[in-house]
Order: sequence, then C-alpha cells, then structure tokens
Amino acid sequence: MDAALCQCEVAIQAQLASVRTSDVRAQEVITTLEAALADVSTGLRATHSGAQKDVAVLRSHLEVFSITLFGRTMAGKSTLMEILTRGHGRSIGQGAQRTTRDVRHYRWEALQVTDVPGIAAVDGTEDERLAHDAAARADLVVFLITDDAPQPEEAKHLVHVRRLGKTMLGLCNVKIGIDDQRGRRRFLRDPDRPFDPHRLDALTAQFLELARRDAPDLHIPFLPTHLRARFLADQPEGADDRDALLAASRFQAVDDTIRNEVIQHGPFRRTQTFLSAVANPLLDLVEVLWRIRDENARFARFYEDKRQELDRWKEKFVVRAHAKIPANIKHHVDELRHQLPGFVECWVGKKTIKETTVNEAGKKTIKETTVNEAWRAMLDGAKLGEKADHILRSLHSEATEHLQGLLKELAGQHAFVASLGPRRDIQSSSITDYRRIAGWTNATVGAGAAVIAFLAVSNPIGWAVVGVGIAVGILTWLLPKRDKKMQKARAALSKQLNDHLDTIERDLTEQVLSTFEEHLHDGLLKQAGDDLSLFIKTLRDQSDVLTHLAENLTARLQRLHADLLEAACAHLQLDALVIRNSARLPGVRSVLVVDGRSLRRAHADLPRLEALLGERIHITSQQHEIELVAEVLGCGLTGRDLSRDTMGDLTLTTSPTSPPTPDDLRLVRLLTGRAVHLNPQPYGPS
Repeated sequence: MDAALCQCEVAIQAQLASVRTSDVRAQEVITTLEAALADVSTGLRATHSGAQKDVAVLRSHLEVFSITLFGRTMAGKSTLMEILTRGHGRSIGQGAQRTTRDVRHYRWEALQVTDVPGIAAVDGTEDERLAHDAAARADLVVFLITDDAPQPEEAKHLVHVRRLGKTMLGLCNVKIGIDDQRGRRRFLRDPDRPFDPHRLDALTAQFLELARRDAPDLHIPFLPTHLRARFLADQPEGADDRDALLAASRFQAVDDTIRNEVIQHGPFRRTQTFLSAVANPLLDLVEVLWRIRDENARFARFYEDKRQELDRWKEKFVVRAHAKIPANIKHHVDELRHQLPGFVECWVGKKTIKETTVNEAGKKTIKETTVNEAWRAMLDGAKLGEKADHILRSLHSEATEHLQGLLKELAGQHAFVASLGPRRDIQSSSITDYRRIAGWTNATVGAGAAVIAFLAVSNPIGWAVVGVGIAVGILTWLLPKRDKKMQKARAALSKQLNDHLDTIERDLTEQVLSTFEEHLHDGLLKQAGDDLSLFIKTLRDQSDVLTHLAENLTARLQRLHADLLEAACAHLQLDALVIRNSARLPGVRSVLVVDGRSLRRAHADLPRLEALLGERIHITSQQHEIELVAEVLGCGLTGRDLSRDTMGDLTLTTSPTSPPTPDDLRLVRLLTGRAVHLNPQPYGPS
C-alpha cells in the first residue's frame, strides 16, 4: 500500500501543477481542488495507518487463534465467556443493560476469547465501534441472538461483520429462566420444549431474512443452546443436576463446532485474518474513491450538458440580436425621418432664425439659432444614444436572466448533493466557484456611455448644411422662378439630411453591434462558456487521478485475493488456480476469471472453496470485458444489452426482469473499473 500511496501523491501533485500553469482565472477553483485532493491523501494515510495498527496487533499474537463474541446487549456473551473460561460468573450481568463496557480478553486452552460491548444499546455508538474493531481482528466471530423477536439493528451488525470476510458461527441463546428451583425443574422435565425446531428455525430464518435485505447471498449456521444451563452445570448451585443441565443445554454441539473449526482450519484462518486486515480497509477506500469519481463524472456530464445547452441558446441569441439591433435603430432613425419635411420647410433658404423670449422681469432677449444648432438639438431630442443603450441593456437583461436560470440549476444540483448529509468517509469538496459564476449576472455592458460618446464627436451635418442654406438664400433673390428654385433647394436639403441620417444609422448600428460583440458575445457569454469548460476539465482531471488511484489499489486487492485463494487451495490440498482476473466482496461473493484450460477443474473444486471461504464464488474464463460484465450481472443479459458512454462507463439498454443487485454492480466495478448504470444518471433527486 505504501507504493500505491506514493503513486497517488505523485499523481495529485502532477494534476495540481497542471492546473496552476493553465489559464485559470479563478484562484478559488485551484484552492477547492487542492482541498478535495488533500482530503483523498488524508483518507489514504488514515486508512494505511489503521491497517498497520491492525496488522501490528495480529503479529503480537501470532500463535493464538482469536475468537470474538458478538451480539446485542444481554444476549449472553458474558455468560458464554464464563463457560469457555470456566469462570465463576463475576462478569455476568444481573439484568441491567451494557454489562461489558470495554473489550476484555481471556484465554481458553490455546485460544484467545474476546468479549466486547453489546450492540444496539441506547447511546452505544462508542460500544459498537469497539465491538466492530475487535471483530475485525478475530479469526472466528461467534454471533449471539436470543430466542425472542429478532431485531433489525442486530441484522445490520451481522451483515457488517460478515462483509469483513469473517468466519462466523451463529448461536441462538434460549433464555427460559432456570435460576429458581421451580423453573429449573420445569425446564429439566421437558428440555426439548424450548428447543422446538419449528419455532427456532422460523426465528433464525426471520433474522437471516432481515440480514439478506442488505446481503442477499448471506448464509450463517445458527446452533441453539441454553447458555445459562451450561454455566450452572459447572457452578456449586447446579451440582446436583450437572449431567441433566449439560445435556439440556445442548452446548456440546457448540463446543464441538468451535474445536473442529480451530483444529481443521486454524492456520488458514490466521492467514485469512492477516490478509483481511490489509484488504478490507483497501476495499473500503477503493469504494469511496469510486463514489467520489462517479460524483465528479456525474457533475462533469451535467456541466457538459449545460455548456452545450448554453452554446445552442447563445447561437440563437446572437442571430436574434443581429436582427434586433439594426431593426430597432432603423425604427428610431425613421422617427427622425418623419420630422424632416417640417425641419426642411422651416429652414430652407435661411441661415439663422431669431427668437424673442421674455423673462419674468419682462425683459426681452433675442436668441439667434443656426441651422446646425437646430439640427443638433433635433438629434439630441431624439435621444438616439439612450435608445441604443436601451437596446443593449435589454439584450444584456435577456442574457443575464438566462444565466441566472442556469446558475439556479447548478446551485440546485449542488444543494441536492449537500442534502444527502455528511459522509463518514473521504469528502470531495465541490470545485464550483459560485461567486465567479454569479459574476456573470453582475457584469455591466457600459454600452450607453460608448454610444453617447460616439454621438458627441459625430458632427451632425457640419458646415455643408449652412452652405446649402446660404446658396439657397442667394438663389432666391437672383432667379426669377422662385418656386422652382425653392423646390430644388428643398430637395437638396432633404437629401443631405437623409444622407446624414443614413450615416448615423449605419455608424450607430455598427457601434452597437461592436459593443454587443465585445461585452456580451465575447465578454459575458464567452466567460460563462469558458467557466463551464474549466469546471468540466477540472472535474475530469480530478476523476482521472481518482480513477488511476482506485485502479492501483484494486490491483493490490486482486493480488491479496490471489494470495488468499492460493492459501485456500494449499489448505484444501488442491492444485493452484491460474487466475487472470478476480474481484471479491468478502463474506458475500467472489468472481474468478481463470485460464480456460483449468475451468473444468476449477468448477470441480468450487464447492470446497465456497465452504471454506463461506461465500459464493462465480468462476468463468470469459475475457471480453462487456461479455464478462453481462455474465457477472446475470439476469439473462448479454453484451448487446450494454452500451459505453463518453466517460467509459456502461449503461443497461434493456430492463432486465430482475435488476442486478448493488453487490453485482460493485463486483463489476472491481473487475473492470467500469460503473454500470441501470438508467441514465439523474442530476437531482430521482
């Protein structure tokens, strides 16, 4: 694992170096990416440290076979401990809950027996942690239940321990009271009555059914016994009925089963425990890495969809803008054109117009206005700059409204993931910088100032209009056909003014289109697309690092699995298997891809291997990846029922009559590194 840890850190540093040297404008993206990858490194080191501690504990007891007693509070663990160690009952509870509050170790012949705190007690979280830690180091776990109603919480703990790959023996402790003479005599008169097989078989079947909700392939044998009867047989108060109590307790079957397990499989179980101490934390970490990777891939697909959606919208938006801007400016300029006949009629043949105004004091003032000044005032009154600014601002509002909708979708998706609650494993920080995305909607176009500045420096007709006016005035006095000359002058002035409006319309349209391209098309919208592309690349890069690490750790798991199978074959005196690929969910199910030439022999050895490991084993020689996946999933699937997506994952294209179980999907991931999606992956609550 040390090598895998080093490879991971090298890969993380390489990715961070790549991001730092790329064109990343938001420092927050780098910061959050560093935090996410640092979480992975921290989790790796914590897992590695925990595995090292477990192995160190196991090495300190190399010569001792370890048994851990596990079960609900008051199930009889301490009583069983007293029986095995020939104790006097000092550790047995007197009816109060949680008698054993710490982990206690005892020696029974050549064995170490560990009594742990009870599970499923009120406020018993720390007790349960201690119990599971002890079970992880055991060679054999004796799991106790009682003959009253089975508890779902007990079943969950049973599944958890079984998934550690532990060999387990189940005991159903009959709790009929025998401490008083009347109860004891009643029990001994008919000792078979409490052990009614129909009742106890139904009870254990019900309990296992609860467990199989989480582990469908789980099977553990349960032996019925009366632990209190067996304990009293060795105590002074039970001396008169010793033989009867021994027989009635049915404990001899328990004793024989434990002794046979130790004698027949003791050395192999020790090897199995050592390998599990390394493999189980690795398996947990691999699954966490895949979950983070899958979440990143799902976000990457989501962002990719949104980026493509934005590109499609932007394309249509630009086309509409390029049509809207000229049309709106033409409309506003045409409003000026409608005023030209009156302006021409007022000014043809004149250089200036004098206007008399009277102030409040009655004083008269004469103001002389030139044609240039009148034309400029008319243009100012039309407020073309403000109207052009309004066009740009309406387009900007439309763009920001669309981006705000996109932002809400992104925020909603991340809020959904956050609503799933904190995990107890490695966390992957969100790399999305919402402050940066929100900046899309705060951008200002600044187009109004640019348009008004353009109009301020644009000389409305210049001296040409005045010249026309003067020429018309002179011609009016010199030529006899005044009306004809006035008509000609009027037409010339109208043409000049219309030509100037054409120039204003063309230049203003170009200016507004240029501002649109600079601030909206190449500014706000391009930034939004670039940000989404950056997030997609960052997520994919992080996914690549996590995938590479998970694959390295999976290869290590496969080597540990091969070591376990080699030890199992040697223990059973079977020829070693030629394994091409493998995946194992300890205590649940394994898949072995073997050489085709050894397939028949592997199938012949299969029952003994399954019995030794206590888990179902699927053996195949299929090498083609998709066909192998279809075979592992079962349900009558073939390779034609699977398709590969852009991330390399697989999706079922048909709906099988019985969908694959979560364990089937986990096995496929361990075998191939591919996730299998039963349906297109949603981006929010399904």
